[in-house]
Amino acid sequence: MIFGTSRKTLPRLRVWTGLALLLLSLQASRAAEGPQDLAAVLSALRQDNTATADFVERRSLAYLTEPLVVAGRLTYSPGGRLERQVTRPKPETMIIDGPLLTIEQNPKDPPIRVLLEDYPPLQAFVSALRALLAGDRTALETTFESDFESSGTSWRLTLTPKAVALADAIDAIEVAGKAGSLRSLEIAERNGNRTLVEMQPRP
Repeated sequence: MIFGTSRKTLPRLRVWTGLALLLLSLQASRAAEGPQDLAAVLSALRQDNTATADFVERRSLAYLTEPLVVAGRLTYSPGGRLERQVTRPKPETMIIDGPLLTIEQNPKDPPIRVLLEDYPPLQAFVSALRALLAGDRTALETTFESDFESSGTSWRLTLTPKAVALADAIDAIEVAGKAGSLRSLEIAERNGNRTLVEMQPRP
């Protein structure tokens, strides 16, 4: 169900791949030493307070020679609310709050509102990433197979979707970090598109 607009105006699936993966880009740096395991990383990634980060997103599409680049600010609040404010190349706001995704592209136009339950892959993906921010390993591994590697304080987590609907769209998600800080996140889609997000938490 979409409110205030027709389905034709809804941005393509880049909305859910971009928005959902950005839920992970709001980690505050937390000190940690020595080898990491998945439990320790999930504990460090868990957000108990509102967090804000500056981000740069580079989306590579199979039919373009240069990536599409957007930048702005991300805010995550405990409970799963995410606000993504793009400042360049043009303003845009995306908000996930509970079961609802709201997109605001032009102040003169009504916002686009989408119920997540109408898009099962989006709902499942967002739920899994919220589980990461909550440090909930059980909820995470309900949706994804996880492969964790570490070397010293550097680590990498590969998430492979279990559900057929999600696996049809996403090949894998690569999350990389150091100690308790997330450094980058890249999503590889089945159609060959890739999205890389790099972030810098605000104090």
